[in-house]
Amino acid sequence: MINLKKYKFTDEDDVWETEEQISGTQEFMEDINNRKGYVTFNLEMNSDIEGLNFEKPQAFQQNALNYFIDNQTKIFYSLCQAVIEHYPNLIKLYGSDIVPELKLVSDVKHNISISTIHILGEEKDDFSYLGFDCGCTWDDEHGLGIVMHKERCIEIGQHDTAFMCYEEILKDKMTEEEWRIYTEEKESRIAHNIAFGYEGAGEITRTQIEEKSKLEKKWWQFWK
Repeated sequence: MINLKKYKFTDEDDVWETEEQISGTQEFMEDINNRKGYVTFNLEMNSDIEGLNFEKPQAFQQNALNYFIDNQTKIFYSLCQAVIEHYPNLIKLYGSDIVPELKLVSDVKHNISISTIHILGEEKDDFSYLGFDCGCTWDDEHGLGIVMHKERCIEIGQHDTAFMCYEEILKDKMTEEEWRIYTEEKESRIAHNIAFGYEGAGEITRTQIEEKSKLEKKWWQFWK
């Protein structure tokens, strides 16, 4: 087991970082540093959604790491299947002459490398989300980023998706009603900012949404 508590944190970074050999990644393409089977783990020490800064590794981050180590086969299979499902989007973005055929799990493994796994500061059901920062044969510069919660794929994009997936994670954590309130509130703030010449969309935290949701409840809903 990789024990997160033994890795030191300095004020100069907002992550812990360690390199470990992971058996499940040896079936994937080598990364640009030819470190077949080795993965860099980045432990994020903040939550973008809740605006929290952590002073030590969180239990939900250790839970997610333990789950990943114990379930690599299942997680990597789901990850590869998600890339296969995402294939039409890659063709639209890059063209069929750039992106190789990705029909089988083995096709994916031969065309992507897993260099970094971000243990994010966001959690659901006491398990952190993990961001997989990958190299790929069709885009040396921007790579591929995949965010997973256990074996569920949350989002796929370019490599920075692995550590910048604010809204997709927020949506995954929210109920349909909370997400409706969030999108309506965000649209309202954007319109207000544009009208008054302010920059930025004005991000909204989950706590703010929950408070607003309580205010919008009908009187009889408080008895449920």
